[in-house]
Amino acid sequence: RIAADLSPFLALLIMSSRPGFTKSWLVTSNLVTALAWLRVLLTVATNFFSLQDAGLSVCSDALTPATHLALWISLVEIFNCLTGFTRSPLPAVLLFSGTRLGVEKLVAPSIPCGSWQHLLTVSCWSLGDTIRFGTFAVNTADPNIVAAKSLRFTVGPVLFPIGAFGEMTMVVAAASEKGQPGLYIAAALWPVFFYPMMQQLLKQRRKHFSSGEKKKQIKAV
Repeated sequence: RIAADLSPFLALLIMSSRPGFTKSWLVTSNLVTALAWLRVLLTVATNFFSLQDAGLSVCSDALTPATHLALWISLVEIFNCLTGFTRSPLPAVLLFSGTRLGVEKLVAPSIPCGSWQHLLTVSCWSLGDTIRFGTFAVNTADPNIVAAKSLRFTVGPVLFPIGAFGEMTMVVAAASEKGQPGLYIAAALWPVFFYPMMQQLLKQRRKHFSSGEKKKQIKAV
């Protein structure tokens, strides 16, 4: 039975040895993930005021399922890292994906779905990952489209800290709602894990834009 359960993954690994498969897989998986987050973003944008109305079930009926689906689909990033399809550091990917999934599945049910903390967090996740996975797909298809990567490294450093702040406030709100002081300790740990990830993001941003400046200087010469 275990072999049967693993057969799809083994087949995928075998196919990955074929020329062009990895590129096609990454373009497709990133595009599907971007579309999943775009669905979340559109749900927030088109139902923003309805989502805040506790008397309506729009949030639990529309936003929650869309967010859960996008989070589960996003786990493909871990798979791509484990299989060597991408060079992303596994610990960072696990922390990033695990934190979001944990916040939405374990913390979000403890606070109102339409609370400002939840809507802020989900809005940042959806906008950020629509752009992030979308530009991943574009750059995999054509690495020469520098504008896509520039967009990612311009928007990412802005949305990432706001989203992390939203996650932290969700944990604080859950601690207050449920009367669980231990959650305040968990919220206090957010900056500890956020700081190195933000540093890495800014390092990547500097590397990208500095390489662009060097190319411009070479062309000018």
